[in-house]
This record gives sequence, C-alpha cells and structure tokens, in this order.
Amino acid sequence: MPDIAMCRGIDCPFKDKCYRHTAKPDKYQSFLANPPIKDGRCDYYWGENAEYVWTESKNQTIKQWENKQQ
Repeated sequence: MPDIAMCRGIDCPFKDKCYRHTAKPDKYQSFLANPPIKDGRCDYYWGENAEYVWTESKNQTIKQWENKQQ
C-alpha cells in the first residue's frame, strides 16, 4: 500500500503522470477528496521523479515543469 493520500484524478489533466493517481491502491487506501488544482498547478502533484515534490520551485506550473523535463 502506498503510504500517501492518493488522488482519483477526476477531471485532472495531469493524472496520467502523477504517482498519487497511478500507484496501485491497497484495500484500505486513503484518497484526496478532489484533485487540488489551482491556477494551473497542484501542490500535491507527484511526478515520475518523486524529488519534484520536495526540490522543484513551487512557483512554476506543472506544465512548465513537465516541458522542462522533455
């Protein structure tokens, strides 16, 4: 079981690249109530490189960060 609050990704354009959505849930998994997207970014986004959650600038949008990774 992932030891995180997962996200159902409802209407979230970033869900396919976010670990909070793509991890395999356990039987008793906790989930965020709604995707917490505001102004084109999500403070809970957990990309393929999990270091992003702790090290990347919080001032950029998810799309800006993903474009930088390509």
